[in-house]
Amino acid sequence: MIVSATSIFRGRAASPSSGTIAATLGASTAWAGDPTLATGATGGEGQCIDSGPAKNCDSYALNVLGNQSDWNGKLIQVRVDWNLGSHDYDLYIHKGDLSGQVAASGTNGGQPGTDETAYLDPTNMGVGLYTVHVAYAVVTPGQDTYNGTATVVPGLTPAPSGSGLSPRFQNHYPQQSLITAGKGLDAGEPSIGADWKTGKVMYISDLTTLRVTFDDSCPANAQKSTWEDKSAPNNQESLDPILFTDHGYNTATPQVARTFASQLTGQDSLTSFTDDDGDNWTPSQGGGIPSGVDHQAIGAGPFHAPLTGVAYPDAIYYCSQDIVAAAFCARSDNGGLTFGPGVQIYGGDVTNCAGIHGHPKVGPDGTVYVPARACNNLTTMVVSQDNGVTWTLRSIPGSNTSHSDPAVAVGRGNVVNTGGLNPQPIGRVYAAFGSGDSIAGVSVSDDRGATWKNSFDVGSLVGIKAVAFPAIVAGDDERAAYAFLGSTTAGAPDDKAFPGLWHLYVATTADGGSTWQVSDATPNDPVQRNGIHLGGGSPPHRNLLDFIGIDLDNDCQAVRRQTFASSQRSTFATDDAGSAELNCRSRRRRREADLV
Repeated sequence: MIVSATSIFRGRAASPSSGTIAATLGASTAWAGDPTLATGATGGEGQCIDSGPAKNCDSYALNVLGNQSDWNGKLIQVRVDWNLGSHDYDLYIHKGDLSGQVAASGTNGGQPGTDETAYLDPTNMGVGLYTVHVAYAVVTPGQDTYNGTATVVPGLTPAPSGSGLSPRFQNHYPQQSLITAGKGLDAGEPSIGADWKTGKVMYISDLTTLRVTFDDSCPANAQKSTWEDKSAPNNQESLDPILFTDHGYNTATPQVARTFASQLTGQDSLTSFTDDDGDNWTPSQGGGIPSGVDHQAIGAGPFHAPLTGVAYPDAIYYCSQDIVAAAFCARSDNGGLTFGPGVQIYGGDVTNCAGIHGHPKVGPDGTVYVPARACNNLTTMVVSQDNGVTWTLRSIPGSNTSHSDPAVAVGRGNVVNTGGLNPQPIGRVYAAFGSGDSIAGVSVSDDRGATWKNSFDVGSLVGIKAVAFPAIVAGDDERAAYAFLGSTTAGAPDDKAFPGLWHLYVATTADGGSTWQVSDATPNDPVQRNGIHLGGGSPPHRNLLDFIGIDLDNDCQAVRRQTFASSQRSTFATDDAGSAELNCRSRRRRREADLV
């Protein structure tokens, strides 16, 4: 026993080697790394050497006090900081000792970032011993030793449950001919768009753009959807795919129905657009210059006054990020044919913002919203009210960062507007985020992100303990649908050994986010087993990357409303005239969701 205890002690080189933390907001404990350690754990924790002269990782024992119930609405932020952008540390936290399950891992994308942050959720993972494991990936021995802290921060409280039946779903897949051709089988980063004029849905799967047509007549052959390959001619190579359909806010007579398919090339993208659901494509400039080298996204909506559309009614925005820090957005005034210069929306002097962001959305008043994963470790809405010329950071209290992109949706402004005799729509803003990788967080703003309310954990309604890929869409201001991948198993989602199953869940609200209902859209067919490849790079995982997509259609004449979402292996739609109906508020008839 004495030998064993001594061995464990020597494996911990942090100073001090252990500490405790109680469930009191603001409580904190701190330690420092070992300046004598070697470097070289560049491939993650699997390359750690925890003893001997080549040792390149150290450990800190964190004892979490109290009962699990004491931690409701609280998280532990574990952070390591250093000074030099040329150095890189990686952060992993195990439940128990180093042989235990990975409970959380850091979110830094590597150099030149100078911190790693992870969140522990004792409500889900339990109290007791956790071991913080820090890998010295690229560090000059004796220089710039990291400092570690563990601090109790506010989390989110469980969402109030809505009344009535939750929406139900069926999954639709491509027909066998496409599957045989190897198309529509999977997509590392899928996205989706609905054409409000034709009712067709466009779905991008890697280099393949698929058009989906739904048959609501209960056909004799039972084929409720037909999938066609409608790929753009210039979508032949890619680092990242993205698809977006601009359908505007006019539910009665849609003015636009333009779909963009974009494939990242590095500094810009190969982009085309179509006005006839992929029958014909027009090549685009791709995006603005300068732009980021990763994770491009496209959004569109009305111009903000005093500008108006001339060549095309809506402004088109192309946003992208550099790997660690800066992000850029460029505006097109001619429907996406060409773009103006890229404007840096954060980064540079805003050093506390991580690079990755979600997809831009444009409100009915022309306000542009880009959801950033982490500014000062909070999900932050980056907002422009002058058509993308200047941008403001508006963080969400209690949101806490995660590995996944956050998402934003804007209502059509039937409630949130300027008021008066001729009210102009503003739109209720819904933010969706995976707080600390364990909470399906949502928050609502009625003032363009200046303040936030109805901040809840919607996943708690169905026992969700791990979360990835939030996506959200809104119709009327009171109604939104929030899709995410969730697991009822606690742990770090990006750990290859994560023991859980992942399902596609959809949370819906009909009262402006005051209450929520959650449905498992894939109850009999998990979309993923074990870990999810959230960070890119290595160690590589089996599949799944940065995001999924969701959109809604416009088909009130058929007494139905559909909400479409895409996961990495299927597309689905809800057809429900109750709480999942997003725009047709006059409908009262409920029927089983016809899902895709």
